[in-house]
Amino acid sequence: MNMRKHIFFTVFLVGSIGLNAQNYNMSTGTVNTCSGTFYDSGGNGGIYAANELYTYTICPSTPGAKVVLNFSSFNCEANYDIVTIYDGPNTSSPSLGSYDNNVPLSGIVQATTSNTSGCLTIVFDSDGSVQYDGWQAAISCSSPCQTVQAVFTGSTPAASGGYINVCQGQTVSFSASATFPQNGTSYTQSIATSTFTWDFGDGTTATGQNVTHTYSTEGGYDVDLVVTDNHGCTSANDIDIRVRVSTTPTFAGTNVNPTSICVGQSATLTGSPHMTPWSQPTGASLAGTTYLPDGTGVSYTTQLCFSEFTPGQTVTNASDIVSLCMDLEHSYWGDLTVSIACPNGSSMILTDGYTSSATLSMHISF
Repeated sequence: MNMRKHIFFTVFLVGSIGLNAQNYNMSTGTVNTCSGTFYDSGGNGGIYAANELYTYTICPSTPGAKVVLNFSSFNCEANYDIVTIYDGPNTSSPSLGSYDNNVPLSGIVQATTSNTSGCLTIVFDSDGSVQYDGWQAAISCSSPCQTVQAVFTGSTPAASGGYINVCQGQTVSFSASATFPQNGTSYTQSIATSTFTWDFGDGTTATGQNVTHTYSTEGGYDVDLVVTDNHGCTSANDIDIRVRVSTTPTFAGTNVNPTSICVGQSATLTGSPHMTPWSQPTGASLAGTTYLPDGTGVSYTTQLCFSEFTPGQTVTNASDIVSLCMDLEHSYWGDLTVSIACPNGSSMILTDGYTSSATLSMHISF
């Protein structure tokens, strides 16, 4: 009896699936992506064709993001094969420039902050002869920062006119919030996922929406707050809060009358407290010596630059200026006129050599 033996082989095919980012070749169309590589129509290692006229739009796949193209290679025939990039979803958008080998593309081209679509539109126009390698650009997206505004909501003791007045060693409680004007559009943010960082002006900081701090040294302190959202975007506004800590008083002149008493007698104590004045120098940066040669009708100017004030602060009353002091050396006082001018163009004459409209402290050498 013949017996046949059948041998069966079971073959297991083990394959691997590549997870490489997708490639996008130049054509006419639209794609939504924040990754991959953008090539000319020839793809990776190929060349583009003759007589191409393509319009390709790349939009972000993440709402609110901006498309970024990072060109690592570029080779298009000068004067004839032109790449034009538009800052938006179509060719009606503002142009970011036209490029060929005379003006090659290199590095990053990205949608601007004013481009609400976040898209880039690329137009490629080639002539009928001579084709080159084209280009290669990595596609990514950037997420621009939303507006973050720090909001001071209160303190204990309460602030009055932007100042919190306390004694030495007294603890102040601070509370804050934040607003996100662009929430509900392309952004999602809550106070719970934000970081509140306080600078108490004395070299110490704290983190939290509600914090406390003890001021142990007399003086004035500018309190700053920076709110950071969960994307790393920070507030830039000033909460305009300052803490004034009292100076140490003296009691010279305090007396008791009579100075000696018996058991059961009373005495009168008369207190005489004297507060120690405190002031903060502005740290003004003054221009150097300005020479005034002899002449008629000639004016000379110099600037005073102060950096210790909050942007936008203005002088609203003449009493806000304690004094203006100058050290002048001039041979004849009568022919000298001194005036000050503000950035908004308003000015005031301090002295015309004979009369003064403001208190002016000067040292004059003849």
